[in-house]
Amino acid sequence: MRASEYPLPDYAVSVWHRGDALAIALPGQSEATGPRTLFIPLEKLPPDAPGWRAFLTLLLERRHVYQKNERPMFATAAEPTTVQLEEMLKAHHVRKARDVSIEDDIFATPEEETKNA
Repeated sequence: MRASEYPLPDYAVSVWHRGDALAIALPGQSEATGPRTLFIPLEKLPPDAPGWRAFLTLLLERRHVYQKNERPMFATAAEPTTVQLEEMLKAHHVRKARDVSIEDDIFATPEEETKNA
């Protein structure tokens, strides 16, 4: 489904990568509360969460493409397919499992090494 065909709900926000922060623009809901933008420093976001990493990578890549006055190409980091996004998330879990097993090997006690041999 194209984004232009999808009606944005009233609670939708705009989000972009500012370089040092994730920017979130909130629309004003009444005359008393006008629109405002919140900034979340990137170092405050969980770096090991695959969903966050994929989301931030997408925003960062789109920012880089538009800064070069280009349009994002389909099936690239700036305009990934659903399959590419799923593969990115799977790859994170594979790396995470591998890193844990490497840590297990590094920090194994001599007794554990004997049992595993």
